[in-house]
Amino acid sequence: MMAAFYSTPPESEATDGSAAPAARQPWHRPQVANLPPDEAAEARRRVVNLDTASELAAAGLAIFPAVVEQRGDTWTKRPLIAGWQQRATTDAARIRDWWHRWPDAVPGIELGRAGLVAVDADLP
Repeated sequence: MMAAFYSTPPESEATDGSAAPAARQPWHRPQVANLPPDEAAEARRRVVNLDTASELAAAGLAIFPAVVEQRGDTWTKRPLIAGWQQRATTDAARIRDWWHRWPDAVPGIELGRAGLVAVDADLP
């Protein structure tokens, strides 16, 4: 039996101006075997992103949802929530809520709380 999770993030959560869903919608893992091949590949990618976020949180790393976008010849990553440094969490239910709202999100790690440093060498 598949567990259903419910999500209704507050409207103030989005940094892109999008509104929250009007009603609580059940979320469940897609049954990939029942999907056409192109949709199955997309569903697998989304589940992998959620699984990765959940595993990082279970390891004690505070997570937030982010998006990676191509702008010209460069790639950028930005948080999908305002106040991401303070709101990053290890709470599994909150992470599921975020990935229900933004299924294409990639997990971001709040490095300061984790005591980690990243070197991002962007080349022209």
